[in-house]
Amino acid sequence: QGGGKQGGRQKNAAHANGAARTGALDAAPAASVAPTIEPGPASTAPQPAVVSRAAWGADESLNNEGPLYQTSGRIKAVFVHHTADTQPYDCSQSAAIVRGIHVYHVKTQGWRDLGYNFLVDKCGTIFEGRQGGIDQAIVGAHTYGWNTDTEGIAVLGDYNAGGASAAAQDAISRIAAYKLGQYDGDMNGTTTLTAGVAQTNFFGTAFELGKEYQFKTVSGHRDGFNTECPGNQLYAQLGSLRASGPAAQLKVGTVNGVPVQPGVDAASDGVLTVGWSTSTAGDRIGSFEVLVDGVPAATTSGTARTATSIVTSGTHQVQVRANAVNGKTSTSLPVKVVSEVKPAKFTPVTPKRLMDTRSGLGG
Repeated sequence: QGGGKQGGRQKNAAHANGAARTGALDAAPAASVAPTIEPGPASTAPQPAVVSRAAWGADESLNNEGPLYQTSGRIKAVFVHHTADTQPYDCSQSAAIVRGIHVYHVKTQGWRDLGYNFLVDKCGTIFEGRQGGIDQAIVGAHTYGWNTDTEGIAVLGDYNAGGASAAAQDAISRIAAYKLGQYDGDMNGTTTLTAGVAQTNFFGTAFELGKEYQFKTVSGHRDGFNTECPGNQLYAQLGSLRASGPAAQLKVGTVNGVPVQPGVDAASDGVLTVGWSTSTAGDRIGSFEVLVDGVPAATTSGTARTATSIVTSGTHQVQVRANAVNGKTSTSLPVKVVSEVKPAKFTPVTPKRLMDTRSGLGG
C-alpha cells in the first residue's frame, strides 16, 4: 500500500488526449483462469446491477498478476473519486472510457490493474473495476496510503464546477451500501483506518505511518490525500449521500427474549417474538417486516424494535426487513429458528348431574 504504484498518487491524465473516450481496444478480452474462491459475505443491502469486466471489454491480457485480497477480509470504508476528465461524454461511451482508464493505469501508471474498485457514469451505470470479484474485499489503488480495508468508487467526469447527477449519486449510494453492508458497516458512520504512509491531506491534516485515524465510512479522496478529488461539488454532496442508503447494521438480536448466538439455533414453541436493532434513526424508516422463510409474518412501524407472530413446527429462517422512507430496503442476515408446537392437551371432565331448578309442571 505504501508504494506509489499501488497508491494512486496521480489523477488520471489519460482522460486528456481522448484516450479514454476512443478506447482503441479492439482485441477481445483474453481468457484467464481465476482461482476458486468462496463467495463473499452476504450484505444487508441488495447487490446492485454492475457491468462486469467481461461486459465492458476489459483486456485481461494486461492483468497477469492477479487480484489482491484484503488480508483482513473486510471493507471498512469507501473513498469517492472523480476521474477529472472535463470533456463531455455520452453514456454510450462509458465502457470505452473505462477501458481507456484501465489501459492508462496499467501501461502508463505501471499498476497491476485498474485502480478503482468500481466506476460510475452520469447515467447511474456501475462498472466493475479492479478484478477479483464484486462480492470480494479487494485491494485497489485509489487512495494513497489508505488502500487497506477500503475500496474506491470513481465517478466519470470532473466535479469541481458542478455536482454529480442524481443518478450517479444514487449509484454511489447503492454500491457503497452493498459493500459496507457485507461487513456490518454504516454509510452514515465512522471507522478507524491505519495510515500506510506519512503524509498530509488536502485540509492540512498530518498522518503518521502506522497510526490509526478516524474517517467517515464514506469519505472523499481529499480526506486521505492532498488532492482536489473528488471535486468541490461532488465532495459537498457526500453529506446527503451518506444519509441516502437503506437502514444500516440491521440485525436480529433476540428470539423470544433469548439473545441470538452465532451457530446456535433459536427455539420457539410456536410463538415467535423477534427483537432487532439498527444504527439508522427511526424517522428514516417507514416500517419493518419480520420474514419467516422469506414471507412477511408481521409488520410494524419504523420506530418499533420487536414484533410477534406464530410459526409452525419445523426449522425456519427468520429475518427482519427494513423499508426506509426513501424506498430502499435492507434485510438482516437469517437466524435459524427451530419450532416445536406441542399439540393441545385435553383433560376429560366427568359429567355431573345438575339440580333441576325449574318450577311448575309445564304443559
